[in-house]
Amino acid sequence: RTADNAQLCLTNREMIKALTSAVRDKLLENKDVDIISVSQNDNSNFCQCAECQSAMEDEGSLSGVLVNVVNTVAKELEKEFPSVMFETLAYQKTRKAPIGARPRGNVIIRYCTIEACPVHPLETDDFNAGVMRDLKDWTNITPNVYLWHYVTNFSHYFMPHPNWRSLPQDIKTFSRLKVKGVFLQGAFNAPHADFPEMRSWIAARLLLNPELKSEDLQKEFIQAYYGNAAGPLRRYLDLLMDGALQDEKSHLTCYSQPKDYAFMTPEWTARATKYMEEARKSVSGNKAQLERVNRAALSVEYAMAMRSFEWRQAKNPVSVDPIGLTKAFLTKAKASGALRLNEAESMEMSEARMLGGR
Repeated sequence: RTADNAQLCLTNREMIKALTSAVRDKLLENKDVDIISVSQNDNSNFCQCAECQSAMEDEGSLSGVLVNVVNTVAKELEKEFPSVMFETLAYQKTRKAPIGARPRGNVIIRYCTIEACPVHPLETDDFNAGVMRDLKDWTNITPNVYLWHYVTNFSHYFMPHPNWRSLPQDIKTFSRLKVKGVFLQGAFNAPHADFPEMRSWIAARLLLNPELKSEDLQKEFIQAYYGNAAGPLRRYLDLLMDGALQDEKSHLTCYSQPKDYAFMTPEWTARATKYMEEARKSVSGNKAQLERVNRAALSVEYAMAMRSFEWRQAKNPVSVDPIGLTKAFLTKAKASGALRLNEAESMEMSEARMLGGR
């Protein structure tokens, strides 16, 4: 096994004692805490020792080994901290529910949907069938399931994210399965990416009442926030969703690359650009609303810049200037206050890479 950037050995008794002590220390330092996370690291470097491999085989999943460890910590500390819930992630290699292990009453399972396609609803799409199956399995063995759901593209924050029709259905599904809480992770360090205000507002309303009609919420927000630009912006969002859904076998993830957005052709981006220009003209006399429309249009401009590299190399190449489009986007994005273009890079790193044609 590796020592650097590795997971803990989940069958080592001394490690579990040390972990319990560390969790206790954290709770003593933070006495107002109601939930403490006792979770795996964000990598796949799990212990390969014979004991861990045997325990994983017995449980049919690595999650069973992890749940047993968290159960031990939660049981040991329950009397001293009776109001605290001990949370752990069902994430990637621990996503599958165990065969025998059952979370204690003071243990929360935070189920992560990172492999899901955001375009299509979890419950009705074959691509998402495994994610949906494992979620149901967890809700069948514990009432304390919370969701970690993803609502952006972490590799390209400014790419239009076509989840406007799937997210309302997914929130209804979570409600029906009696999920206790939902965390929606968006472009947390890029506040100007792809309609963040509207996405957050609609999601918040739906989490309070999943039976609300998302179409009505979208109309309400766009009218109030963008004023006379509401019509062109609604037409743009319909164009986005219709394009993303035109091929049922085409899927995206929260780490998709520009080449995966095949529906964003030169013709598609021309129509999207037209709607954004109409939106700008309709609020040209309102400075605040014009600034909001300009920020919204950055997603279309980013998509055009990123996709243009593909268009120029296509079988029937399109005459386009990817570097020129990229420079224009970067100038506007930085002027708007954009901080990052993706999860991993600073703005300076992204700019250097993009202008280098990568």
